[in-house]
Amino acid sequence: MLRRRGPRRYEVRVSGAQVLLRHGSRDISTFDEVFCSAVYEPPDVVLSALEDLDRPPRMVDLGANVGLFSAFAVGRWPGAQITAFEPDPENLVLLRSSAALNRARGNIDVVEAAAAGTSGTIPFVGGLNAGSYRADPDEDATSVEVRAVDVFEHLGGADLVKIDIEGGEWELLCDKRLAMTGAQALVLEHHGRRCPTGDPRGTATQLLTAAGYEVHSPGPAINGVGMLWAWRYPTRPT
Repeated sequence: MLRRRGPRRYEVRVSGAQVLLRHGSRDISTFDEVFCSAVYEPPDVVLSALEDLDRPPRMVDLGANVGLFSAFAVGRWPGAQITAFEPDPENLVLLRSSAALNRARGNIDVVEAAAAGTSGTIPFVGGLNAGSYRADPDEDATSVEVRAVDVFEHLGGADLVKIDIEGGEWELLCDKRLAMTGAQALVLEHHGRRCPTGDPRGTATQLLTAAGYEVHSPGPAINGVGMLWAWRYPTRPT
């Protein structure tokens, strides 16, 4: 409303977490999703499991962008330990600053890499804020090579994994190791890009169910984009 440009720092009143937002960018709508619409507030079964831990939760943030989910998490669960993956150089500047600003609330370990099923390099289209994505083969002219990390070695001890990687999720969901990972709960934003079928929500639900998760859809999908929660807690942990 103030027509400001460039990144600005704000404090979230309810938690005291610090966030950095680029005015005039998709950061504003992402902030609304995370802190106003509360799309990452867990279902009761996941919330109960996190609250019943005898330690701060361990989380993995795949597609951390400028750190809004991570800031939400350390504000919501003080002391949380978060491993945050982000390959876009423009986003990384703010993500690292956000991690430093919130150090008193929890540890956000930034990994400068794309989340993938194999380690190496991948073509990547950056500079799109939250919309940066892994390039398709015919987009080589507009992409750059970025580091990719096999994230399955990071998922084993995670209490909650957030996945929002603009189509890169399908490589992970189709990987047979998903059924063997120790990740207890997932929150996923699914996309039409790179989906192996014409039904992103149905396909994501099927793959997560096959991996042993119970799946919940908190809202409708729009143009293939929507959110799913998945967990392996049959009852409230004791």
